[in-house]
Amino acid sequence: MNTHIIHGSDIPATLVSDTAKRLASEPGILKFTFHTMDDRHLERKVEIPLQDLFDAGRRFREAKRIPKEDFVITLTEPANAQNYYASLNPADTRTGFVHAGEWKEYIECEPELPIAFTIVNLLVAYHTCPTFEQMNHFLHHRPIGCANDLCNNKREVIFKLRTGDICARCVEAMQRSGWSDLGIDHAMRIMSTLSTDMRFNRYFKPVMEPSGIHVDMDEATLILPDYDLLNIPLQPLDLAFYVFYLRYTGEDGLYQIAFEQDWAHKALFEIYRKLRPLSENDRELMISVRTFSNLQVREQSRSRIKRNFISVLGPRLAKPYLIEGARGKPTRTGIPISKVKVVNFAYWANLPDRP
Repeated sequence: MNTHIIHGSDIPATLVSDTAKRLASEPGILKFTFHTMDDRHLERKVEIPLQDLFDAGRRFREAKRIPKEDFVITLTEPANAQNYYASLNPADTRTGFVHAGEWKEYIECEPELPIAFTIVNLLVAYHTCPTFEQMNHFLHHRPIGCANDLCNNKREVIFKLRTGDICARCVEAMQRSGWSDLGIDHAMRIMSTLSTDMRFNRYFKPVMEPSGIHVDMDEATLILPDYDLLNIPLQPLDLAFYVFYLRYTGEDGLYQIAFEQDWAHKALFEIYRKLRPLSENDRELMISVRTFSNLQVREQSRSRIKRNFISVLGPRLAKPYLIEGARGKPTRTGIPISKVKVVNFAYWANLPDRP
């Protein structure tokens, strides 16, 4: 099943591409295709009659011979006469529209987030109740935070944008209507991801700062003091590799060739010697740290570090702490050295300088 989203030239190209990316953020069976169209009925009016919006979808369906099972959604910049944020056509509920304008007056986030959410929401409403009569009877007149809340305007829709949820009653209705579990799951994942991004933008982005890092070399532990003293579990060799990055990553990052150089081997050796298992002697320690000359060893360690940070913090909060960078390019963490405290390691200040 494909959803065709049609729009005039007054919709910015960046908004179209950003909305398309949001709809493609979760893999699955739902497909979304955008089309630019010239339609005099949609050209820059103060208010557009609802019927003009529905007729634009009908004309596109007929001209392009769109299969009847596909959806056609018109994306419009000007408001409509009823000031609806979205609606399906009562005469053809596989055709509808979404108003792309004015979202910033109601929610502090990128406009493509609520626009993409609302497009998927129309699919959910149809598959819950395929006719307008059924929708009016079944869907929620009193908002409960379900995607199928019947909201009259953008202010009322904010509740379901924040929850990104579909109630069990509506999921059961979608199953009874014959929508596959693959379709339901895909729609729910897209809406949940969009809702999470909207909540993050609205409530957290202006104030969130990554926690500093405290590394206790005696205990071989990495603690995030500003995140309730969370511990990131890392094996000593991975922790030595990570501490090395904290010490040397800098603004320019580290090129891979650094790990083939003597200064890096010496620094890794001193860090690992402080963290080492008691069973290893100095010769074995040097052999271990020299393995980081091998790209595959570094990538494996980097992957383990990433997995452990994400398992504790989740992907969003973990991002600044990860070692990132494309192959052949400098790699770095997003945490500046000023936020790093290493305790019980007198040699820290005397580690070799980076060339």
